[in-house]
Amino acid sequence: MANLTLLWGGIVVVLLMACLAPQGTLGDIHNLPTLWTNAAKTTRPQLAGRSVVLAPDGGRNAISNAYEYSMGLNSQLPDVYHNEIMIRYTQEYLANAGATVFMTRERWFGTSDEQILDDQSPANCIKTGGWTSYGIGFLGYHSYVFGDLNAETAVAAFVTTLAADGYYPVYIRGLGDGQNRASRTLIRIFHSGGTTTLYMNQNMYSRQWMYAGRYYFTKTGFRVEVSNKLDFAVDAGRCVIVDAVRVGCGSLGGYPRFHYGTSSFLTYMNYTVSTSSATAMADFSKQMIQGDLETANWQNWALFYLVSTATGDSSIRGTQDFSYSNGRTSSYTGITSTAIYNSSLQAASDSFCDAIHAAAVSTGLVDKAKDLHQWPPLDSSSRMPTMMAIPYYASNNADMLLAQSEAGRENLGRAYYKGIAKYFSSTATIIPLPVNYLHTINQGGNVVRVCWRQPDDTQESTDAATAFKIYRSTDGRGWDDGVIVAAFTYLNSLCYDVTSLTVGQVYFFKVAGLNAGGEALTKWTAAARVTDPAVGVTRPPIVIVDCFVEGFVHTSTNIEGRYTREYVVEHALSIAGAGYSFDSASADIFSESQWVTTHLAMYKAVVWASGDTAANINVFPAVAQTAINSWIAGASSASPRSLFVSGSNVAAGLSAAGSTSLTFLNSQLKSTFVNANANTFVVRPNAGFTMSGTVGFNSIVVLGNPYAVSSPDQIGTAGTGTAALYYGPSSGTNVAGVSSRSTAGYYASFLLGFPFETINSRDERDKLMASILSTIMFAAPDLPLALPSVSSAASMATQASVASRSSASIATTVSASVASIASIASTVSATVASASSASVASESSASVASESSASIASASSASIASASSASEASEASRASASASVASEASASATQTPQYSCHVECQGGCTGPADTECVSCVHFKFGARCVASCPIDYASKADHVCAPVPNDSLPIGAIAGGAGGGVVLLLLLLLILLLVVRRRRSKPAPNAEAPAPQSTMLFANPLLDHGAEMDGVYDTLNAPGPARISSPDYEKAMLAAEYEAPHHPGQEQESTYDTLGASGMAPLPPPTVSGITYASISAADN
Repeated sequence: MANLTLLWGGIVVVLLMACLAPQGTLGDIHNLPTLWTNAAKTTRPQLAGRSVVLAPDGGRNAISNAYEYSMGLNSQLPDVYHNEIMIRYTQEYLANAGATVFMTRERWFGTSDEQILDDQSPANCIKTGGWTSYGIGFLGYHSYVFGDLNAETAVAAFVTTLAADGYYPVYIRGLGDGQNRASRTLIRIFHSGGTTTLYMNQNMYSRQWMYAGRYYFTKTGFRVEVSNKLDFAVDAGRCVIVDAVRVGCGSLGGYPRFHYGTSSFLTYMNYTVSTSSATAMADFSKQMIQGDLETANWQNWALFYLVSTATGDSSIRGTQDFSYSNGRTSSYTGITSTAIYNSSLQAASDSFCDAIHAAAVSTGLVDKAKDLHQWPPLDSSSRMPTMMAIPYYASNNADMLLAQSEAGRENLGRAYYKGIAKYFSSTATIIPLPVNYLHTINQGGNVVRVCWRQPDDTQESTDAATAFKIYRSTDGRGWDDGVIVAAFTYLNSLCYDVTSLTVGQVYFFKVAGLNAGGEALTKWTAAARVTDPAVGVTRPPIVIVDCFVEGFVHTSTNIEGRYTREYVVEHALSIAGAGYSFDSASADIFSESQWVTTHLAMYKAVVWASGDTAANINVFPAVAQTAINSWIAGASSASPRSLFVSGSNVAAGLSAAGSTSLTFLNSQLKSTFVNANANTFVVRPNAGFTMSGTVGFNSIVVLGNPYAVSSPDQIGTAGTGTAALYYGPSSGTNVAGVSSRSTAGYYASFLLGFPFETINSRDERDKLMASILSTIMFAAPDLPLALPSVSSAASMATQASVASRSSASIATTVSASVASIASIASTVSATVASASSASVASESSASVASESSASIASASSASIASASSASEASEASRASASASVASEASASATQTPQYSCHVECQGGCTGPADTECVSCVHFKFGARCVASCPIDYASKADHVCAPVPNDSLPIGAIAGGAGGGVVLLLLLLLILLLVVRRRRSKPAPNAEAPAPQSTMLFANPLLDHGAEMDGVYDTLNAPGPARISSPDYEKAMLAAEYEAPHHPGQEQESTYDTLGASGMAPLPPPTVSGITYASISAADN
């Protein structure tokens, strides 16, 4: 019996881990736990089955409306820094290592919007199928429907219009009140990169918000669906619940939500915790582990508490870590605490502290040793191993500079992941570092070669990558779920050829190394616009060089825009808009002589994106200068050269370096340095420069904007350089842009005194890029036509070269952009039909197959181009090439921004999104052009999707159903009459009056509800006599009072909890590698 208890204890902890598990994905860029580390899906990441609570201390207090600790130098806020390190690095590493991560503070930076969508709102929750409103929900009722193992017969779709495009976290409110809820509820999240499918265990986490990942949504592209399709036999007869979805972080009192501390945030998220953040952390961890002390589950958990401190002595610095003194005397404070840990938990906590301290010191932090402490989170956390880390002293300038630096934060965040991994296993395999030298090389024939290098972590011997995952996007923001590939070696780099791409389409790529430890983080983004060999172009004319290599210095006004390394995106989209194809490369590729020798000479233009650098940083180091100088020297009529450089302090850095760098500024960029800060953030064209109007770039930290430019360069002209742009909207002589073009020398250049990517408006970026390229390029655009775009939802798994993917799983991946389950044909059909928003409720298997075949073409957004469409695009390109044989000057002067219109656009577009079409190919759904109307909408004569009205229901069927109901009612009355007469003839002897029904409350701290109905609603969960505390009693009375008018009859509840009443025993879950995964389908195993 003891062994059985231990087995089910292990199952419970994995149920916790898999409460929201991605379906079939092989790792995750969306901040969800990685499931697999190899393409064959046979190896779990090392921290799979482990749960970690991250508890960064400090932050704002909603009650006092002030920061809990404002102790940093120069008004810095180290308690905010803690959460930033946890958000950006530690939680990412832990999730990529397979761990389930819980955080006591907000898990993403500020968003421009925050919405809570309730299932009772018809505008925000569109239900199809037999949903029934019931019980206590977030804003009223919640809804349930019985699951179906055979088909999807009900869907609840949460929809809204967001304030702006952006990255948003998604939370789903759990209602795990009983075992009659599905343990694998199917959830689909539609985002800019495609569709991510999750399974949520609805047996756990009563009335709490469960984190479902982070995604990029367009304003009108948000949709989360909850399906009643079940695929786990143990869920037969169980219910699927919907209550509410939260999207975004929002703000409070003018401060982003992630600034707020543990107590304020958890209270806002409906957790019952102490008003003290320090104690609230332990309260939260206890609720998460759900009191499994009778088993060994605590060994799979860890609470990591991060705090800062300061002293009056500014010379004191270093990292110091603590475990609970537990009755022992602390040499740090001399205080002996109460012993509340058992010996095993004490030893585990000490070991946890040792591992974290060793990892932190390895980053170069000053070692202030480890010790014992009685701090509240330590002496309140008696259910899992807990330690407290002090990474730096906020009163020390050197420590604070380290805390503000991007490199310092990245190293510390990775170190904390290493410490946690090594606590769970002293022989842990450590995740690889992010790749570098990332670049693309167009191969022609719809193929782009993506290349990179894998750096070594010199402190680790186990971090070598054994495989790689490539993520893909068509807008640089929304990413697919990635494909694991086997790389080959080319010119000292690791490479993979991505095939079956669409000519003229812009693609973005990220690469992550994998090993038994998990999946590396992705740091850099590469881009390519696919060339068209049909017009004689195999290699593109332009290469974009991402030279933004300087680390950010973080301040107390941090927001999302300061954390991205995706600035190649703005350049790529605008260059494509100007009609050119291109490759991209990170700046470190210039130290690779073979790439310089083999590939640089093939490009006719280099776009050098320097970003925002300090005045003493030279963005053209010697190796790059040498390569660029040689490249320029090779200019000829057959191979002209054009160089476009943008960034703040480019001229300042080259001038300060002097010598050959100053010569480079004067001779190659035809510019001089005048002033380090023009202090103006609007530019206008000089006479002769083709741009019209003004262009503004970002000067302030505002949510949704790019990073703020610290000091735009005021520059001057040298040699043949001419002023192309001036600072100021209407007047002023400070030069912002210098251009030069030598027809005889076949070389042209343009220096922009601020970062191109910080221009706030897409239209203004396109306008300026088109004008610059028309000035410096010697050849007409090679892809001037707007070609069909391909949705990122078309997963790379469609490539034939990807091993271990069946044709059925490929089809599912294309249609739903999720890793597929190929074992059940009905699942494939239902998933495909759902992805194309087509109902399968009443379809026969034949019609479902037919519908799915049609849906694949639309859901994949033309990702696999048909021969005819490819031919048409090719012919159009050839025609354009013939038409553009005009003089270069004429072609350049008339160049205007072009877009790759969305595949659903007809008659042109104003941008690449499906909301920017002139008209639609198929249907209009709100602001979007779509291939088919959603499941709950019908198309009108004008091809506009409209809600299905009530009067469209089949009256004949309703009348027939009503007539049948009347007949059934008469039969029931007849049976009741017979029963009553029978009972009257046989009175019960010694009958007693029924005992009065009592209100039942449960001791489980997660069950924050009461009322009479709970006694039936949670039949399996009743632990016996209630232990009622005053707050719980008040909540119970409120719940009872709230539900009194809506209390359904006993019959409905008996039906609703059939499984609970029957006592059906669940089937044993499958086991993989010694870990039991009760919430992951057999297909995933």
